[in-house]
Amino acid sequence: MTVVPPADIVAGEYKIVALVKSDQAEGEDEYRVVVKEQSYVAILGLLVMAGVAAGLWYMFRKYGRR
Repeated sequence: MTVVPPADIVAGEYKIVALVKSDQAEGEDEYRVVVKEQSYVAILGLLVMAGVAAGLWYMFRKYGRR
């Protein structure tokens, strides 16, 4: 069984129920699936902070403390 979540799904925990029927038997099972979200916000925030720190360092080196 392959489960492909839609592109606009919210990260979270979902329950999938699989029902299998044949001529002689019937079975049902529940699965818990965790959908995770890939986030680059933390990395972007660190890059912005490093850029600000580098800019301040450059300004202090060039103009000094006045």
